[in-house]
Amino acid sequence: MKIMVTGGAGFIGSHLVDRLIELDHNVVIVDNLISGKRENINHETKFYELDILDEAFSNIVVKEKPSVVFHLASVRGGMETSIDDVEMDKSNILGTLKVLDVCIDAGVKKIVYASSIDVYGNITGTSINEQETLVPKTNYALSKYIPEKYVKAYSSKYELDYSILRISNVYGKRMTNCGEGRPVFNLIKEKKSKQTSVADDYVYIKDVVDALVRVVSNGEKETYNVGFGVSYKLNKESILPDIIQGHSSEKLFQIDKAKKDLGYDPRYDLYSGLKDMNYSIDSNLI
Repeated sequence: MKIMVTGGAGFIGSHLVDRLIELDHNVVIVDNLISGKRENINHETKFYELDILDEAFSNIVVKEKPSVVFHLASVRGGMETSIDDVEMDKSNILGTLKVLDVCIDAGVKKIVYASSIDVYGNITGTSINEQETLVPKTNYALSKYIPEKYVKAYSSKYELDYSILRISNVYGKRMTNCGEGRPVFNLIKEKKSKQTSVADDYVYIKDVVDALVRVVSNGEKETYNVGFGVSYKLNKESILPDIIQGHSSEKLFQIDKAKKDLGYDPRYDLYSGLKDMNYSIDSNLI
């Protein structure tokens, strides 16, 4: 199958591309290399260096005629990057609209949109499932939430299948402090506070990719949480898994729907994930 990955030179996108190639798909990458890296590009793909908002993007999609488009191209603004909120909205919201328009024109059968755990806002409780009311609290969260609405609207109006994956805090090889891996990157690299942080869900890149490839031909017009399903309390000295049961002050990212519908079964807890990526296990983080 021919599959296009926007943001295919980035952290999540490049790992996804590698796996799609292993599964014998014909993969096309579109990436402007602002946050993506040339060294991440799999040489068995066709690569176009351009922004999804460029005029040439439409012609490329029509020319390549992919059956499925994974839309992972996204930017995260804030003090740690040179990207302001206007540029972030332009890329994340208008960029998604452009991708949707082009998918319709090119006859793409399905779009897979990578959303974020951030769309839920600061929800506390024992379970965060896909039925929760979304209350995004940051400009970044809004820039990921609004495209979800557009994806569903386009699907209703046109013959376009979709899957939306709300991905939790991702970590793994190739992560940087200016993209999806920033929360875990900062946790690992800085470790400044000795106070226990808010419990949160952390998911290893290999598990994220497993979920993504499962929706190539499954998860029709559905939204899924993609995480590990365990909350962790983190501090400078240790990483302590805490499977939350009955603690209303903590939050647990619910992944039962993905398990049931897709057969998604994450294999890497935080300790084994850090070990797999060759993080310094003998440091005082663990």
